[in-house]
Amino acid sequence: MVRMALWFYAGMFGLAYGIVFFWNGGDLSHWFPVRSVGGIALDILMGVGVGGGVVVISRFGMERLVWGRQMMESFVRVLGGLQRHEVLMLAFLSGIAEEALFRTTLQPLLGVVWTALLFGLVHTGPERHYALWTLFAMGFGLLVGGIVWWHPGLWLPAAAHITVNAMNLAKIAEAPHTQKATTAG
Repeated sequence: MVRMALWFYAGMFGLAYGIVFFWNGGDLSHWFPVRSVGGIALDILMGVGVGGGVVVISRFGMERLVWGRQMMESFVRVLGGLQRHEVLMLAFLSGIAEEALFRTTLQPLLGVVWTALLFGLVHTGPERHYALWTLFAMGFGLLVGGIVWWHPGLWLPAAAHITVNAMNLAKIAEAPHTQKATTAG
């Protein structure tokens, strides 16, 4: 599964760059605006803070709402048993690739709201309780999209996304599970 995710997110990152290349000749200055090392570090710290706040909200939903518990059980069946390095790799890959595509590539073309809606729609699942994940992703897209509109660049939204995914995937990986996930793929 991790190998498949690597290819999927590499493709997503390539799509993001392809759009940028087509739209403005490959100029990535809006992905990485000129900032000092301290400014980049501050972006990353703010992103971790935003991500931590989002994790608190997502954990509330996973623990207190019926659909949240059902969704958590579904995720555990698929992702339970991931190793720590796999959790970190998936969190890093998804955070970088998704934010490169949605926030720093599509958002300047589509706007915050349409990009957040699209982001939510790609976070769907086969069962009705996954609607909570879709709504959560749309909310995350609006929040982070608003931040990027105010403070452009890839560092802050990627740090927020990586934080959310790392913390939530770690919780899923540590949960008791009955069906071992196959990660060698």
